[in-house]
Amino acid sequence: MGTKRRLATIDCTNPVIDEARLVEKSFDFHKFEGQRLAIDEIREKTLKFLRECIGCRFRKVEIITGRGNHSRNGGPVIQPTVRALLEEVRGKLVKKFRETSSGGAFEVILKR
Repeated sequence: MGTKRRLATIDCTNPVIDEARLVEKSFDFHKFEGQRLAIDEIREKTLKFLRECIGCRFRKVEIITGRGNHSRNGGPVIQPTVRALLEEVRGKLVKKFRETSSGGAFEVILKR
């Protein structure tokens, strides 16, 4: 009996989507617009993306959170949750990260 092997759900082929910044994959929380994501769901989706990118041996990825200007409860939720998670996994999954100049995304260097 073999062990079950979990397949990546992201496409590991043809990774470069932005040659100017050499971002290999991007995850955009805007695709969940209109849904009220709980903090646990935000963390889960972010961790899944990071782990799958590491499995694909990507080095630099982008997480687009938006700035939170249109949040229903008056303040951003996704951006600070992702920032806190990136801080938490720095040294484990993430080598370093920075917020982009627009303030609505993070560029992340993954650990290998």
